[in-house]
Amino acid sequence: MAGFTATEWVAASPEAVFTVMHDVNHFPEVLASVVRAEKITPGPVGLGTRFLETRRINGREASAEIAVTTF
Repeated sequence: MAGFTATEWVAASPEAVFTVMHDVNHFPEVLASVVRAEKITPGPVGLGTRFLETRRINGREASAEIAVTTF
């Protein structure tokens, strides 16, 4: 499985960022290219949680399964 790390500096406290980013419903609001996202594993967000994320890139939609590897 391919992997990557993305880093973004945000002018907010870690607690405020965590509150927004652990809720999949906020992804399209805070990640510019995200069209939709859904959590595909049961239970609360944590280590091992998987999301199906769809982004619009160069006018086309592409979906990828994202896994939480650090929490």
